[in-house]
Amino acid sequence: MKNKREESKKSQGNVIAVILIILLCLVAIVILWKVVFPIAENTQQESEIRQELSKTQMGVSDVLGDLSSPENGQLEITLSRGVGEMKFVNQTMKTHTVTRTVQKTRQVPVTKTITKNGSIDIVFAIDSTGSMATDILAVKKIIQNFTLNLSQSNITYRLGLVEFKDYPVSPCGGPTDFGSKIYHYTQGNFTNNLTEFNDTLNQLIAIGGADEPESDLTAVDNASDLGFNATKNIIILLTDSKPHAKDCYTSSSFTTNTWVSCYLGPEYILSGPVNMVDKLISKNISLYYLNYHTCFNDTDIKLANLTGGEYFTYNAATAAVDIPKILMNISSNINVTTYDTETYFEDELYNDTVTEVVYEPDQIWQSLRFIIYNDTSYFSYDLPKNMTILSPDELKTYTIQTSGITNINKIEIYLVVNKDDGKEISELVATWTPDSSF
Repeated sequence: MKNKREESKKSQGNVIAVILIILLCLVAIVILWKVVFPIAENTQQESEIRQELSKTQMGVSDVLGDLSSPENGQLEITLSRGVGEMKFVNQTMKTHTVTRTVQKTRQVPVTKTITKNGSIDIVFAIDSTGSMATDILAVKKIIQNFTLNLSQSNITYRLGLVEFKDYPVSPCGGPTDFGSKIYHYTQGNFTNNLTEFNDTLNQLIAIGGADEPESDLTAVDNASDLGFNATKNIIILLTDSKPHAKDCYTSSSFTTNTWVSCYLGPEYILSGPVNMVDKLISKNISLYYLNYHTCFNDTDIKLANLTGGEYFTYNAATAAVDIPKILMNISSNINVTTYDTETYFEDELYNDTVTEVVYEPDQIWQSLRFIIYNDTSYFSYDLPKNMTILSPDELKTYTIQTSGITNINKIEIYLVVNKDDGKEISELVATWTPDSSF
């Protein structure tokens, strides 16, 4: 029993001894990590720095000042530096994460609006019945001036002409009258040659017609079939009467089936064999109606407005003034400019956020130290920390303090490296005496 107790105590003692050994090993590791390793690391770093310092090629090029008694306690020393950069290798690196904004480039779509000059087709539908006799010459001149101004613009244009009188049956008109007459040119139903257009315009003679209503709507219908294909298509109708109703073309003198497609009355502008509004709109044609002020009527107004045009009235006594104003009004409101869009890609600068790990060595900075000697004493002068030292292959003059040292017989220059841990490493890089040659 006694032996068993002794063996148990001995076993417990062995366990405690093992634990103590482990703890001692851990303490030794911590000491090595915290003390020995940094010392070794610093020693290695200092050795590398000294190696770099010893490579520095530096010399004294000139010394200005009274060595026996420097004026104001100052000397001017010019140093020279050879080629080669000093590189300090620091084994201890600090790391931290930084987030910064950087500019990047990306491709973005850009939509550009392109303005284009369009074109215009204009057909003049002119009433040439006898009631227009007092106005027809003025109308021709006004239209010629209008087309001349058009030709001097930057607009691409074509002109057409339709003449109308009245239906060649009584009581509408006489046998020499006609519902409408289309003039033809070298290029077809349209021309951009003013001389050619004016020749046809001058052929208009105000004669014929019987009752007051005329074949206005027939002229509009036939004009719409001339082959408009411009950006803007318009019919300018000039008359001094109202349009005929269908009673004229249902006369026993001819059959309805023969004439209905050519001679249209007001009741057909929105319905019937030919829906005039739909027809003009489908062909992108706007109607501008110029009528004598006493012939104001809803039919003409409706047809003009529903097709995107306009209805105007003029006074016979002042037609030479009124009609040019109306045509000027029409031209000022006609926009043939077209717009298209074009999409392309271009570079765009934008700001982006970048997060990265930065490795920084311990702060190391260099300075110069001058030690001035005489036979009995010396004085050490360090350049201010903010004063730059020599760059490779450079001459530079420094003003140094001598602190009352007289009879100077030697100057030593040290290159000093100061670490952020307060450790200073210095290396003698140049020596000067009064006997030194420059």
